[in-house]
Amino acid sequence: MKNIIITDAKYRTSLAIIHSLAGEKYNIIVCQTDDYKKTPLSFKSKYIKRAVFLREDNYKNDLLELIKESDFPVVLPVGAKTVELLSREQEEFSKYCSFIVSSPDVLEKSNDKKAVMRVARDLDIPTPKDYVAQPDSYPVIVKPFCGEKFGLHAEERYIKANNARQYHKAITEMSRYDSSPIVQEYVEGASVGVCVIMDRNSEAVGYICHKRIREYPIAGGPSTCCKTIYEPELVEKSILLLKEINFRGIAMVEYKGGKLLEINPRVWGSFPLTEKSKSNFTKNWVNCISGMECEDNFYKSNVKMHFVVNDSLSVFKHLLCGHFSQFFRGISDFFNPFVKEALFSFDDPVPFFVYLRNLFFQRFL
Repeated sequence: MKNIIITDAKYRTSLAIIHSLAGEKYNIIVCQTDDYKKTPLSFKSKYIKRAVFLREDNYKNDLLELIKESDFPVVLPVGAKTVELLSREQEEFSKYCSFIVSSPDVLEKSNDKKAVMRVARDLDIPTPKDYVAQPDSYPVIVKPFCGEKFGLHAEERYIKANNARQYHKAITEMSRYDSSPIVQEYVEGASVGVCVIMDRNSEAVGYICHKRIREYPIAGGPSTCCKTIYEPELVEKSILLLKEINFRGIAMVEYKGGKLLEINPRVWGSFPLTEKSKSNFTKNWVNCISGMECEDNFYKSNVKMHFVVNDSLSVFKHLLCGHFSQFFRGISDFFNPFVKEALFSFDDPVPFFVYLRNLFFQRFL
């Protein structure tokens, strides 16, 4: 059986990868750095063969030792830190395992919103209007070129300014991280993610699209409810963009109102939708890394999924803000048996309850 190592087991997305590979002929090994003081939910999945804590202060060497023990495994990096490590140390790690990540310069470019916008405009991909001086209309979004690089949580990576006073305040706030923050028009419309697998030759071998239904915070935070859709024009534009920068690995290209916002060059928050929609995305990711032929791309459209805890916060925030249609649609989703809970599985229920315990109880233990 082929060994597969899934890193960063603390993230919810790691569990979706495990569930996507359940039933396949793999030994699944999960790992997490020991600075995480809770129980990683993926450690409690019945589908894993081994769970390992690695030392945070010796992460590279401990991960390398785990890999060496695992008979040339496939490595699926989940967190940005691990993606960057494998990118930086490709020559050494590739002696002992298989993986696909971009080179450091490509990874840096894909994380740099300013660089991504320049490439997109050269390719005639619609982008939000940029302001180099004080905006002449509002609202606008103010954000650093790479919020994750500065350790910001998703909801901290931008500020919406509705007037000049808020704009100047946002510039001051974001200048702590980026001396020349990005200022863009605030784009209305649906948020769509195009998720793509690019092989070692920067050719696309798989994709899946989703639309955001709700998020928390409600003005642009991480997705709490989403559904699969098919947007062929955005798929084409996303592949063109990733190929142009010579990207390799998996990425989610995000649009709003048909305009490009950014590239997320790693596993993204709504990744569990790939498993809930019965897609072969993860299997093709493994096949691509292993040098095996990928299956024809497949996923079910109009599959809706939510993270029930976060989505509850979103729904009730909509109520407090007087968004009654969003509130009632959210309440309806809670009672709709066809809306999938992102982390719960009848075949493997324990990780979901570990997740709840981590959220609500473990801080008091």
